[in-house]
Amino acid sequence: MRHAKLHKPGWRTLVCCIALGSAKLTLAGGGVGATIGGATELTQMMNHFELLTSVSQQSAMVTQNITAHITRVQQYMAMLQNLAQLPAHALEQIMAPWRHQLQMFMQLADSVEALLEAAHQTRALFKRSLSEIAQLNLTPEQWLTAHSNLAKSRDGLYQHQWRQDLAALDTLAHRARSVHTLSSQIPGITSTIQGLQLLNQQASILAAEMLELRALMQRQLAMQSKDRQEQEWGDRIHFDLIRARQAQARQLDTHERQLIHNGPFHVLQEQP
Repeated sequence: MRHAKLHKPGWRTLVCCIALGSAKLTLAGGGVGATIGGATELTQMMNHFELLTSVSQQSAMVTQNITAHITRVQQYMAMLQNLAQLPAHALEQIMAPWRHQLQMFMQLADSVEALLEAAHQTRALFKRSLSEIAQLNLTPEQWLTAHSNLAKSRDGLYQHQWRQDLAALDTLAHRARSVHTLSSQIPGITSTIQGLQLLNQQASILAAEMLELRALMQRQLAMQSKDRQEQEWGDRIHFDLIRARQAQARQLDTHERQLIHNGPFHVLQEQP
């Protein structure tokens, strides 16, 4: 799943949206929240990008190791089936645990491959974001504010991109948890498959960070929706007050015209 790039009109729109709002946000880093701003937030984004790169590389290596192990298990099962001179029911009892193990390893291989795909997609998200930040000379806070403004105020590409980014973060976290769950169900798997233990550690950290970032993006969008509603409410009150005062001024003007028309004696009379 590719992320659509912002074309030149989009860049200009993004710049215009930066001025629409700037909230104090929190971006988790290593499990500790830090107010994003300046070099700190950019360093955190770079750390996330590097962790995504590491998870991608580790996932690719682990996938190869699992595939190699699956091939060995299949070869061993074929050898048993060809060499063992046993009754069918006895051979089935011997083969059943191997078939179960083979099935679990295949599921784990599929899960790690899915994690690799999700890591690639999320890495593309960060690569695009960092490119826009650098090209427009923004802070990540300004970028996120502009990104959410576009998603809230415009249809089409911008809303689709926002939803796609949220889905990528959520998918990555879900698939990282899936790898960890499947790994825990296979006894001794981390010692059998080289690199799997490190992948689980990295993926668990990354999943937590991506869920924090997803929650941050949702809070930012909700905050801007609330601000926009309050602004619309304030504008309505402002216009209602203007209309009320204009009506009062017209009423007073009509009353004064009537007094003048009726003569100076009536003008001097005490008004009710």
